[in-house]
Amino acid sequence: MSSLPWMHRRLLSLPILILALPVLIVGCGGGNGGRNINPSTSISVVVFPGTATVPISGQVIFTATVYNAMNTAVNWAATGGGTFTGNILTAPATAGPITITATSQADTTKSATVTVTVTAAQPVSVSPSAVAVPAKSIQQFQSSSGGLPVVWSVVAPAGGNPGSIDQSGNYTAPPVPPPGGTVTISASNATGAGTANVTILFSAASLLGQYAFSYSGEDAAGFLAVAGSITFDGLGNVTSGGVEDVNSGNGVVTNPITGGTYEVGPDGRTTVSFTTSVATVTFQVTIISPQHALLVRFDTVATGSGTVDLQNKAELSVSAISNFYSFAVSGINSGGFPEAIAGNFFADGNGNFPINNAIQDVNNGGSVTQADTSLQGQIVTFDSNTGRGLLQFTSTTKGTLSFAFYIVDHTHFKLVETDTAPILAGDAFSAPNSITLASLTGNNAFTLGGSVTKGAYAAGGIFTSNGTGTITGGVQDVNAAGRVFAQTIATSGSTYTITPVGSNRVLLNISNGTSTFNYGVYINSNGTAEMIELDTNVVVASGLAFLQSSTAAPQGNYALNLTGAVGQGEEDVNGAFASSGAAAFTGYLDANVTGSLFPNVPLSGSTTTAPTSRGRGTITLQTAAPSPTSFVLAHYVVDNQTYLLVEIDSQRVMLGVLSRQF
Repeated sequence: MSSLPWMHRRLLSLPILILALPVLIVGCGGGNGGRNINPSTSISVVVFPGTATVPISGQVIFTATVYNAMNTAVNWAATGGGTFTGNILTAPATAGPITITATSQADTTKSATVTVTVTAAQPVSVSPSAVAVPAKSIQQFQSSSGGLPVVWSVVAPAGGNPGSIDQSGNYTAPPVPPPGGTVTISASNATGAGTANVTILFSAASLLGQYAFSYSGEDAAGFLAVAGSITFDGLGNVTSGGVEDVNSGNGVVTNPITGGTYEVGPDGRTTVSFTTSVATVTFQVTIISPQHALLVRFDTVATGSGTVDLQNKAELSVSAISNFYSFAVSGINSGGFPEAIAGNFFADGNGNFPINNAIQDVNNGGSVTQADTSLQGQIVTFDSNTGRGLLQFTSTTKGTLSFAFYIVDHTHFKLVETDTAPILAGDAFSAPNSITLASLTGNNAFTLGGSVTKGAYAAGGIFTSNGTGTITGGVQDVNAAGRVFAQTIATSGSTYTITPVGSNRVLLNISNGTSTFNYGVYINSNGTAEMIELDTNVVVASGLAFLQSSTAAPQGNYALNLTGAVGQGEEDVNGAFASSGAAAFTGYLDANVTGSLFPNVPLSGSTTTAPTSRGRGTITLQTAAPSPTSFVLAHYVVDNQTYLLVEIDSQRVMLGVLSRQF
């Protein structure tokens, strides 16, 4: 198979710092032929709210979502007491548990159950007692307290934005679920108080505004890199006025976005379909917050993974690009082999990147140029409406490279090359004005993607830096073309220095006791570091390291992305699932396997192991019968919001990320 150029710069999942034994260069190409995700396409049902507690005779308004069926209606039933009118349950007049079942009308063998616990009456009755409310929508609550007026209030028990309620009982939900996914409505007066529980669901209002997006992957012509700006109106429409830059073997084009639609599911998984002057494009997006989402290209024309980020419209200007930035771009060179560049430059706020404040490392298909200080550049054109500009980087090593860029804000912009070759894409992030050895201190979680001579390469782990130039240990997992190794990072031979002296570049040397790997490292201001491999142990590899602040197990609701090689093609997976921190995940995946689409794939029997003291654990994502498929993943804790992933079975070579939704 090809040398997997797409494994370079996948969304958040390009952390780095891995070492591999020389044997890792040998192996079968891109996995062992791989078991593509082969999901059950049967109907499944989800009920909101889930488990609820209500007072006697209280009312619950239920919502059911039915996947993989044209008929999405359900039949409701209560066992143990209570009656249904449509989707509204009236609890019995006696306390105790009752079971609620929603049965698909399209397939009566498919259903979902939840438990309602009925408790004693409250001093003030609130109706409904439990309900699921879409983001930013309005739900009317009523109270009964012997004719006495009440004071309404709302809180999010686990923190975050609870939304708001007026003194007429009109509740407006927040734009996304708060931590824990629920809020509590209270009505109180001198006689006491009553409460209602509200489950917040994602909705079209969770995506509102102008967003920069980027992704890379494959189309029929090979490697594909795309970046653009798109606007969501909060009502389910993509408005005109956006734009995308597309670079692949089919050519380099800039396409105006003329309109489209999007549909947001209750778990944040979203289908976006928009039109350009030449095509209709479909994304599967999983919302993390109103500012950030994960993206998979989700049509039969192409596949790829990336991110969507809310643009700060007040900072869409040339002057916003000011001070130091670290950057990393990767893709393929003119011969179709993998290439990566990482570096650091100074922007003067007037569109210039002076030569005396810039440096870069280049790995061009295994041919390495280190610490090139001839780098300089400039912004050529800029559009303040879309945040899109054109810039050029010039150096002795690479000549002139032209890029379209899209500003997220003054700390971040996305890049896609507009030359026909090479084809490179990536990001630039704000960087410190200067660095010291202490700038790289503590535990650092990382992942790294690229290629070895026989196919795809992915690695991840955690290393510890002491702030004075020594790496004091760590762990890592390597997947080289389907051959998987667990390794220990050795103290002996693992060092880092600022080279050249006075620059914003770290030269990192990591040993596994047998081999030493060298990386150029460029520190960002947000606690991450761009990295590029500079040795010959692999062909090309690059990634990103994250300063670790926690070693906690995943607990809550998460968005997922996995991207990489399966068999002779590419697989890109998005998803959303819930974890209790114990041994089971529940949720759904959406997969694009080289243009074959598998939406709404339910998880069943997925498991996890607790992280070690360094923050490494494992996750096995298992899809449901009758055709189960598993992804065995090592995960590395960044904090309780972010977990980096590397697949450690022989079925695929994939990198990924879990990002906390709520």
